[in-house]
Amino acid sequence: MLASYNGEKYIRDQIASLQECYGYQALVKNIIVVDDGSNDLTLSILGDMAKHDPKIQIFPSEGRSLGAMRNFCRGASLSRAEFVMFCDQDDVWLKEKLEMTLLAMGERSCPIPKLVFSDVVVVDEMLGVISESYFALKRIPKNWYSSVNSLIKQNVVSGCTMMANRALIARALPVEASAYMHDWWLALVASAEGELIFVDKPLMLYRQHNSNAIGAGLARRYDFFYRLRRFISSVDKTVLQARAFRRMFPLVSESYPAVAALSQITDRPVFTNVGSALWGELRRSSLLGCFAMAMYCMVFAKNIEKRNQA
Repeated sequence: MLASYNGEKYIRDQIASLQECYGYQALVKNIIVVDDGSNDLTLSILGDMAKHDPKIQIFPSEGRSLGAMRNFCRGASLSRAEFVMFCDQDDVWLKEKLEMTLLAMGERSCPIPKLVFSDVVVVDEMLGVISESYFALKRIPKNWYSSVNSLIKQNVVSGCTMMANRALIARALPVEASAYMHDWWLALVASAEGELIFVDKPLMLYRQHNSNAIGAGLARRYDFFYRLRRFISSVDKTVLQARAFRRMFPLVSESYPAVAALSQITDRPVFTNVGSALWGELRRSSLLGCFAMAMYCMVFAKNIEKRNQA
């Protein structure tokens, strides 16, 4: 399932890399492409490729822009396949991605939600290697995904690496309006109610450029005020997502202290939140992240509602 928007520069290479994966003809039923109102040559390129590959199904915009998250959700809802893989328009899949992801997924027709994801090679616009591992680049422990207590605070599951089973799609859709992004929400649901499986190997080239919806955060990395605004907005969205998750899964959330701490951050004393950011439930994956979270708790947490008024 590929979500497109003004992707003329890279989309042909992305789809070609998918078609060149081992097992493509036998394993892939359809490539569902949902476009979000492209006004460049994206649809023309897709139409040309569809002439040579009947697996490619194109769903143009229905009239209004949905944004990245809603467009991906639209695409997922159009699929009836047993497994759904999510695909960005600007990356490159390695040849073993299909087979290795499906092997990690394991049994078919599993009644519990399951999600498989992998590491990536982070590359620049010309596919020059920036880092051989997303986790190494971001200095995040590779086992961070293994608990909802960690995952609720920081997402490490990139949507472009994911395969979701039918049970997860049925349970997680429609994605909550307050979700940060579709991939993070699906990962939380899989972790809380099913199984989240990590393939500890890069299975694709994750391209970084100025038009990424959410990337590895390399653009404007020396602009302090931009990064501060981005961090505040990011934590705000994380808190709102935690609240939505707690509403949707109240019994599950009771088992995870970080869900409660994050969702109730505006109701707790500042010193409690600061302590949690440095030593407790709100700790992030790096020391710098912990101090940044402590600063957020001291200065910015109390104004979440004001900043995010409808």
